[in-house]
Amino acid sequence: MVKKPKPEPDIYLKVIKDSNINPKKTIIIEDSIVGVQAGRAANIVVIGLTAGGHWYKERSSQELIEAGAYTVAKNYKDLLK
Repeated sequence: MVKKPKPEPDIYLKVIKDSNINPKKTIIIEDSIVGVQAGRAANIVVIGLTAGGHWYKERSSQELIEAGAYTVAKNYKDLLK
């Protein structure tokens, strides 16, 4: 669908354009470093999510913060906060 995959912002820019949504009123929820980097490269606020099975106990959510996430939620209920 796009020429360049994440961490390039192309996928997010395409979705925004195709959906005709306002990027200033958009939040991306990502569970990977490259996903956070892609969202930030598209100039969109990114919230990290560590609810997936690949987020084992010893893995730090700080990875997503360092990649550019605004904040990190540990589960889907936390996203609502």
